Amino acid sequence: MARHSRRSDLVLAKGTLWCMSPQPDFQLSSSPSTWFIKPDASRDFALTVFPFEGYANSVRLSVSGLPPGVTAEWNPVEIVPGQSAVVTLTSNGASLGKTVIKVSGASGDINHSQDVVLDVVEQFHEMWMPVFYRAR
Repeated sequence: MARHSRRSDLVLAKGTLWCMSPQPDFQLSSSPSTWFIKPDASRDFALTVFPFEGYANSVRLSVSGLPPGVTAEWNPVEIVPGQSAVVTLTSNGASLGKTVIKVSGASGDINHSQDVVLDVVEQFHEMWMPVFYRAR
């Protein structure tokens, strides 16, 4: 039985370690890892697809696990690695609270997803400032 990772160049098969060429792939990136939205409002969020080992095929984007009252619309719904897309989330009567949603990209037989926390809140601040703590 062979064990390997899509991004690994090492494969262990029948007790022998083989060095393989990395396969082209892509990676999803969404920042921040928590998306805030107010009830009865819309907000845009960005998702970027990064190439790995020269991957250049188009990637179809989707989102799943949205709470009741929240819908998503991609612009565009399909991009190539190196590009970003915007997903507009619209809340229509959604209840306050956090939900883990899944943002996914599919291209041929390659599928990747990333968990994002969707937090429906009364209010939020657009500006995020890191807090640094230095021990004395």
